[in-house]
This record gives sequence, structure tokens and C-alpha cells, in this order.
Amino acid sequence: MLQWIHRTGLDVNSNESELPRTKCTRNADAVVLMTDWPICREMEMEQIVAGMASRVFVDAGRMFAGLAIPSGVEYYSLGSQPTYADARGAH
Repeated sequence: MLQWIHRTGLDVNSNESELPRTKCTRNADAVVLMTDWPICREMEMEQIVAGMASRVFVDAGRMFAGLAIPSGVEYYSLGSQPTYADARGAH
């Protein structure tokens, strides 16, 4: 997937070692979470999307499916309809 995204001309940052500190998401237009690492389950989505230029979150492993989506986040998980959050939360 990362190779396809890179071929489209987008910049890709896939530094997994930075994920716990969310440095790799700073100024990002989108996050594509493609792991089921337990450390990711310990994080709050708001921590992950903080500092992003756009708040698009693709959750390939559905680690955050069913949880509250922070305001302004466009959430996608594989196998389900997109979720858009407004000031009231997910709907």
C-alpha cells in the first residue's frame, strides 16, 4: 500500500519507531495505521491526530473501530462505512 501511495506522488512517512510519540503524524494529511501492535491500542486517537494538517485516519486493522472518534476526524476502517465526527462526536 505504501508503494502505491508513493507512486501517486504523495510523501510517505512510515517510521514505525516514532508512532508512540506521534512525531510521524505531525503535519500529515492522513494516517494509515496498518499494524496491530499492542502499543497502538494504548494510544488515544486524539494523540495520534494532534498536529495533523488534515485529520484523515485509515485504520486497516480496525483497532479503533467502535470507539469515540474525536471531533473533525474523518475515520475509515476496512470493511465498514466511513465515520465523520463533528463537534458532537462520531455519527
